[in-house]
Amino acid sequence: RNEQMVGNGGRSPIAQPQYLSSAEHVDQTLLAERHRTVLLRFGRRNDPISASVDILLHEAAHELWLYCVIYLIDLDDVPDFIDVYELYDPCSLMCFYRNKPMTIDIGHGPDTKITWPLYDSARLADAVIRACHTRSGENDSTSRQRGIVGAFQGLFFWGMPL
Repeated sequence: RNEQMVGNGGRSPIAQPQYLSSAEHVDQTLLAERHRTVLLRFGRRNDPISASVDILLHEAAHELWLYCVIYLIDLDDVPDFIDVYELYDPCSLMCFYRNKPMTIDIGHGPDTKITWPLYDSARLADAVIRACHTRSGENDSTSRQRGIVGAFQGLFFWGMPL
């Protein structure tokens, strides 16, 4: 295992986001993960906004793998969730804990998704880690949701501070 990590720049071999290719895989993933937050990127492979978010997620993945598992979902391959989660933007990030969407407040009021590209992968990683630490110390679902509400305060979007 140490040899794998050294050959991979010291990063965990499980850190990088993976594609989920069907609605069944998405459902199984959300049901199976009981200890970490699941971060899903809904978008399209050929979309430049999704591509920029994917780069940030790849950069942040090595910091997040203990707290959060990241999956990429191409809405052309898996259209099942478009209406369910109202995924009408080019790219959306959603966090789930124990198969339930978490509420995210990025300064525009609580919502269950981020719908525009992020500016900085380190700030994204810090916010998710803070949210996971807050969530892990709480027992009820309302407190878990509050754990991520406000965790994204101070992040930069489109190069502008909130």
